[in-house]
Amino acid sequence: MGGMVNEERAIERVKVLRDKGYNCAQAVACTFAEVVNLEERLLWRLSQGFGGGMGGYEGTCGALSGAIMVLSYLNSNQKSKEEVYAIVKELFDQFEEHFGTTVCKGLKEEELCSECIEMGVRFAERLIKRGTP
Repeated sequence: MGGMVNEERAIERVKVLRDKGYNCAQAVACTFAEVVNLEERLLWRLSQGFGGGMGGYEGTCGALSGAIMVLSYLNSNQKSKEEVYAIVKELFDQFEEHFGTTVCKGLKEEELCSECIEMGVRFAERLIKRGTP
């Protein structure tokens, strides 16, 4: 896999991508392009439908979806499905503990999208540093 991203640089990067018009899922997933060693444009295309809580449905937060994509990609070859699910559950738990929900609708109403994107990157980065081969 590619190099590790410094957490603060990753936060700066996700804000730049968001300012460029990337949706929440795209901004988070594309922040990790070098880490997953995939082209940013590919990640941008794969994650587009996850914005707005899955296609504007306002379900699961797009920032969380983008982080899940990255964690899944980094872990799926080396770990069992159950182990990957456990990592994703931990991410969900951290996100829910921080915000009180993982649902886009409530987060948007509280105008927390910028914080969701930042925390999605922070939580994913910490999980990556902790245990990705």
